[in-house]
Amino acid sequence: MVGLRKIAQRLGVSVIDCWTVLELLKEPLPTAVIGLGKRGLKHISVLERCPATALVGLCDSRPEALAPFSGAVHTSTDAERLLSEVGPSAAVVAVSHDAYMPLIGHCLAKGVSCLKEKPLARSLSEARQLERLAAGAEGKLAIAAQRRHGDMLSAIRAVMAAKGRPPIAFQYVYTLGLTPSGRDWRDSRDLAGGGAILDMGYHVIDLLTALLGVPQCVSAFDQRPGGSADGYVENGATLLLSYPAGTSGTVIISRHLSPEAERATFWFEDETVEFDGQRVTSVRDGERVWLADMQSSEELIHRQLHAFLRLHSGEPNMSCDVASSLESMRAIELCYQALESDGIAHTRPEAPEPSWRTRSTPAASALAPVREGGFSQ
Repeated sequence: MVGLRKIAQRLGVSVIDCWTVLELLKEPLPTAVIGLGKRGLKHISVLERCPATALVGLCDSRPEALAPFSGAVHTSTDAERLLSEVGPSAAVVAVSHDAYMPLIGHCLAKGVSCLKEKPLARSLSEARQLERLAAGAEGKLAIAAQRRHGDMLSAIRAVMAAKGRPPIAFQYVYTLGLTPSGRDWRDSRDLAGGGAILDMGYHVIDLLTALLGVPQCVSAFDQRPGGSADGYVENGATLLLSYPAGTSGTVIISRHLSPEAERATFWFEDETVEFDGQRVTSVRDGERVWLADMQSSEELIHRQLHAFLRLHSGEPNMSCDVASSLESMRAIELCYQALESDGIAHTRPEAPEPSWRTRSTPAASALAPVREGGFSQ
């Protein structure tokens, strides 16, 4: 174990992760990254440090994004050509929301497992299309939802297990302090599928879904009045969520509110669990006790990668699979139903989607055309 600990320290991973790597694969898994935006670049950094993967190719529609990697690894502006030329066993897909469906369909059909950046889909109907694609494919599909793999989730779960019940109430605030340009693909409802709730809010809602399940009732209010105009995507929303076990809480998600911050509080009968953006602590009888630290983005991506590798190797029921993410998409859909109606939506079997969120998608056998300006996240 001492030797393994030294190896883990040298690689910058935990002992458990290092052990998993050594047990999983006898040879590094040939892996490509498609989409070299901010998220894609972080995946590259993690892949290069992981002994279980070999980075064999990079793809982006923008030649300037590939230029820094020229000569070091195979690059291409065409995803289909990259897959044919380097033949990866796995691919990290970090493209814009409108470009992923045919791309993932093509990868899965060729037996290439995909780790797709969140969200699972633009709508529940698209999510179910992905579920069908994954069910009939040789390749595996995993969804990158960082907070599912963080110690914050584990710490709150441990408190819930010790008490034998979920929290009574919670409040979660997540803001970015950005100034929307109106020119990014995220500002287009057709391209993005939704705004702050679907994109940045997926992190929070996925964490809450992992803890509490799908909400029973959702109230949703746009932070900017007049947000129902055609083509509009919300830059922020206030969500009121209630769950079958009796838990209720508030989520405030905003791209434009400042400063950039993430914090949460979960209230139990005799204890409060708080997350201040850096660490999770418990307050009971006036005493504050440390529970966990928030991992860096790179460490969370590293944990995602290992869950993906385990899924690729055949382990069932992994928390990153499509089935787990479908519940989060049901919760997301309730939020949008509430925004589009009278501000309230209730869980019901096969709830119909608002017409603007029901989309036809290109055939999975053909890659989406590359738009001018790129498609990466």
